[in-house]
Amino acid sequence: MQQDVDINPENVDKTQQSKGKESKEKNKEIYSPAEPPDELAPPEKIDYSFFMEQFNALPSFPKIRTMTDKRKKSLKVLLNQYSQDDILTAFTKAESSDFLSGRTGKWSGCGFDWIINSNNFVKLLEGNYDNKPSEGSQVGNIPQRPNRFANFPQRKRDYEKLEKMETELLMKGTQGGMESSSHKQ
Repeated sequence: MQQDVDINPENVDKTQQSKGKESKEKNKEIYSPAEPPDELAPPEKIDYSFFMEQFNALPSFPKIRTMTDKRKKSLKVLLNQYSQDDILTAFTKAESSDFLSGRTGKWSGCGFDWIINSNNFVKLLEGNYDNKPSEGSQVGNIPQRPNRFANFPQRKRDYEKLEKMETELLMKGTQGGMESSSHKQ
């Protein structure tokens, strides 16, 4: 069975155009080039030289000379989760840490790359590398045991008198040595 269908070229174009317009309108709802969704929004421009200058102002660490792509990427990752102030706080905490700054003499591997490593960065912010109170100080309400090393009466010495005695003994020894050498001749 064949049917004769009268196809009007104008109608054919209209149906195709209306389908095209509908699909374009649907695409506008999904993504509009004028207003990209938040996750596709371009990130704010990062002033890498600012972080480099702030770090290089710290006296305890080796200065960095270039901001490599790896460093930029690490900073970018941190700035997606933390603020600029958090990064500067981490720099300050590293500088004030006796361990990280190398003042304890136990380790000297801390530097810019170590600090901006996300695992190390979190530990820095959490205070894992903050200086611990000295042994003699009290921590919280925990009483410290007294140091019993000096629990004996101290002797009183007259150091001037001791020096005089030492000088006299040295003089006698020198004179005695000269006398003994003159007897040998």
